[in-house]
Amino acid sequence: MVAMSQLNREAEGKMPNLAELRQSGEIEEDSDMVLLLHRSRKTSEDRYQTAQVVIAKHRNGPLGGFECIFMPESTRFAEKANE
Repeated sequence: MVAMSQLNREAEGKMPNLAELRQSGEIEEDSDMVLLLHRSRKTSEDRYQTAQVVIAKHRNGPLGGFECIFMPESTRFAEKANE
């Protein structure tokens, strides 16, 4: 099952964390994994945005994160190419 939650307004513009989830105690207690998405503000010359995916909780694995590309015209996330 996948559930989505809204962040508190204090989280706007910075990297999110578990404490900023609404009802975060219940979410953290009941979930096996919590992923948080963060995108920086888009500039006019950028077609795609880099998005950070933060693994904030994972009962059976490591924490950490990775970068991906957000394509707003199709509301899609894709693997970021190695540079």
